[in-house]
Parts: sequence; structure tokens; C-alpha cells
Amino acid sequence: MNKFEFSQKDYEMYRKAFEEQLNSINLISNQGKNTNQKHDKTFRGILKNKKEISQFLKQFIEFEVSEENLTIYNSSFINKHYERRESDIIYKLKDREIYYLIEHQSKVDKTMPHRILEYCMELMREIEENKSNKYETNALIIPIVIYTGTQKWTVATNFSDTQKVEEKYKKYTIKLQYQLIDINEYKKEDLMKINTKISSMMILEKCRNSEELKRTIIELGKTNERVEWLKELIEYVFQDILGEDKEEILEKFERKEENNMEDLVERIKTYEERKEKRLIRRGRIEGKVETITNMIKNMLKLNQDEEFIMKCTNAKKEDIEKARKELEMQVN
Repeated sequence: MNKFEFSQKDYEMYRKAFEEQLNSINLISNQGKNTNQKHDKTFRGILKNKKEISQFLKQFIEFEVSEENLTIYNSSFINKHYERRESDIIYKLKDREIYYLIEHQSKVDKTMPHRILEYCMELMREIEENKSNKYETNALIIPIVIYTGTQKWTVATNFSDTQKVEEKYKKYTIKLQYQLIDINEYKKEDLMKINTKISSMMILEKCRNSEELKRTIIELGKTNERVEWLKELIEYVFQDILGEDKEEILEKFERKEENNMEDLVERIKTYEERKEKRLIRRGRIEGKVETITNMIKNMLKLNQDEEFIMKCTNAKKEDIEKARKELEMQVN
């Protein structure tokens, strides 16, 4: 057997630990399909609010557009395969041929440049059909993608970057840019200051486990403008994740007891820290140190980076360094 070949036992051990850790750090996987659908529907509902979009355009893209000048443009596209395609939301500026096409993405989609091109062309075709002076001038369409996933967005934001051409043909490439709003580029404290439903949803998207979600909802609830909306989120979207804390959080919201809300935040933090210490202590008492070391070695063999290994195993840097040296000794 090759020195770096996994046994079936090693594979099962690593797979189980890996899946458990993913479940603990990935909020979406914990929610389940039904909750995820509710979540998407909630985000879409916010995007239909003209006041929210007006604030969003100003705060994230620096477009000064009043809500009175925005109107929702109802549109559905029929593509060449006769499938109905519907973008998230399209807004039109009143009395002007300017449109904002807004997409919400929770996962990296490598087809996004092609989708945006298709959406824009189909929307332009639909607009032209309703005009008397067809094709004299084309409408301006501004595509915006709000990305709330955890993985790095690696997809081109300009269609021209997907076309591999020689230098002499570059002027013929299709230049269609979409504006990417990636929540990973924003700090939680900066989003807190914006104080809109869109920024609040972006903050909640950044939570990686149920305890962090609970603390964040409570922190958001300290601002009265968000309270009623957060109560709806708790009842409709996050009730399963919040568990037994759901009723208490709702009760605090109802009474608007800010001091007690802060106490609840501290209790959740303390509980999380105690739980983490218990797990580590129990693991060591049960002689799991060797198992963790083997897991670290297996992850090093797969060229996983240190930060990811520490997240999956609760190991320290010195533990990883020790495992790496043991691997090198085995090779030599």
C-alpha cells in the first residue's frame, strides 16, 4: 500500500468529521430545503420594496434615485428553448429608458455572464416591441448581482472576459458589465450602520451557525426600525434554527427590553463557549487526540490550508505543525 493511501476506516472517519463540521459552520445546509426556499422568497420580497431599492442603489452603488422615480417592470422572457425565464426584479426609471435588473445569488454561478447577456437581450427585445420608433435607440439596462454565498466569487463580471480572442480582434468583443455586490467584501459593523432590510439580510447571511445567528438577530433587534420585520423572519424563516430560544427572543422584542436582550446575547455567547470547551475536554478524555492528529495528517495529504484544518478539527497551529513533521518523518 502507498504511504499516502487512505484505508476505508480513515476515509469514513474523515468523511464523517468533515460533514459534521460543514453542518456546524454552514447555515444554509442546516436550514434544509424548505427553510432555504422561505429565505429566498423573503429576500425577493425585500427587493420588491421601492424604498429599500432606492437606499440600496445609493448606499452600495452610489446612484441617487428616489423611490418616487422607480417603478417595478413586470417582465418574463421566453428563450430559444421556450422556457420561461424570470429575473429576480426589474425596476424602470419613470419617464426614462433606464432599467435596473437585480439578481440575488446565494451560490457561485459560472453561467452568470451568459445569463446576464441573455436577460439583457430578451428584455431589450421586449421593450422594443412596445415602442413605435423601434431600434432607433436602445434602452440602458444596468444589471446588478447581489451575492450572499460563502465561497469566493470567481466568475467574470464582464462578458468580454469570457471571450478568448487575439489582440487584433479585441475591439469586437461583447462588453457587457454587471455590478457585483458581494457580502464577503463588507464588514458586519459597516452593514450594521446602514440600517436597512437589505443590509440586515446581508448581515444574517454572514452567520455561519445557529448561535451566531441568534446573537445577530438580537443585536439587530436593538434598533426599533427592524423589530417587527425581524419577528416575521423568526416566525417564518428561522424558527427551526433558533430552537428553544425563539420564544424568548420574540418575547424580548415584544417588550422592547434592551438590557434583557443584551443579557440574552451574553448567555448565548457563554453557552457557546462552554459547549466548545466541553467538546474539546470530552474529546481528550476519550482519547481522541490521536484521532484528531490522524485527521489533520489526512487533510494535509489533501493539501488543505491551515485555516480550514483548524476550523474542521479545532486544532491549533502547533498541532498542525507537529502532524506535518510526523508526516515528513514517515516519508523519510
